[in-house]
Amino acid sequence: MKKILPIYKPFIISYKHHAFRLAMIGDDQNYITWILNNYLQLYTPYDFLKDMHWLDFFLPKIDESCECLDVEVVKKIDLKNGKVVNIIENAINKKSYLYLIYDGYYLNHHFAYKKEVFPSNMVIFGYNSYEKNAYCFDYDYNKSNTLQKLRINYESIIEATTLLDTTKCNWFSFIFTPRKTFFTIDLNLIKMLLKDYLDAYSTYKRYPIYNECSPNFKKSFFGIEIYKSIYYYLQFMKKEQIESNILPFSILWEHKIVLNRLIKYLIENKLVIRTNYIDNFKLIEEKAKILRDLMIKYSFSSDKSIIDSMILITNKIEELEKISIPLLINDISNVCL
Repeated sequence: MKKILPIYKPFIISYKHHAFRLAMIGDDQNYITWILNNYLQLYTPYDFLKDMHWLDFFLPKIDESCECLDVEVVKKIDLKNGKVVNIIENAINKKSYLYLIYDGYYLNHHFAYKKEVFPSNMVIFGYNSYEKNAYCFDYDYNKSNTLQKLRINYESIIEATTLLDTTKCNWFSFIFTPRKTFFTIDLNLIKMLLKDYLDAYSTYKRYPIYNECSPNFKKSFFGIEIYKSIYYYLQFMKKEQIESNILPFSILWEHKIVLNRLIKYLIENKLVIRTNYIDNFKLIEEKAKILRDLMIKYSFSSDKSIIDSMILITNKIEELEKISIPLLINDISNVCL
């Protein structure tokens, strides 16, 4: 038997924990609306000296479902006992996706293949029981280094899950089932998140449950203060005290893409009237992309003059946001009255 579920091009691709969920829910305007409501705040969950994922989106909702997906935790013991094929086929037959944690050492598309033990994650969206393989969505690290649809044989997946050291990896696998949910633009939520961003307010304080789950929030920069981390990081790079890392700059660029998509939506639906800040937001997005591209260039050349250019561009982005975001908030406030 062969069954394949749809997998969509995700709106956010830099981090897999965002990309995979968005790839499962769809790409129509309904789900784009949910993204525009939620992907507006940034924070620094980790110290950049300790974790390369030190810049991320802060989402108002804490659980794994993202309001668009029903979620079921997969028992680790079932994966350790080699039941992963049954789990895959049963999930797909119910039109659900398997978000699977595996050891990259055993899968040949992963950069850790036959080199090191490395817990990783992917989405399984189909299977072919005749050929004994699964259809998977993951970064093809050893070829294009982009998100790709891959076919992986059952034997390799069994090996990569049964031999995963769960004593050292506290991640869980999940079965996700898309919900048929209708979303509307939430101007009050958007206004709150934009104001939090502008004021560098720690948004987690608005949600009591966040206070119970992670001590990292109290040490994090939120909103426009994340540029402090970027400046610190670039200075450390200049002193050769840290390696270059494209990921936070990709997230920063994607944040600006969301802002421009939001403005486009608000204008098309006549929810804002003034348009005098549109060019500024387009310029912010352009400069964020340049910043990302310069980081790629630096990773190959190690030319320190590139870092000087990145500092200047970061300063300009921050300056433009301090001018433009208040204007957008004011327009949204007029509609919320």
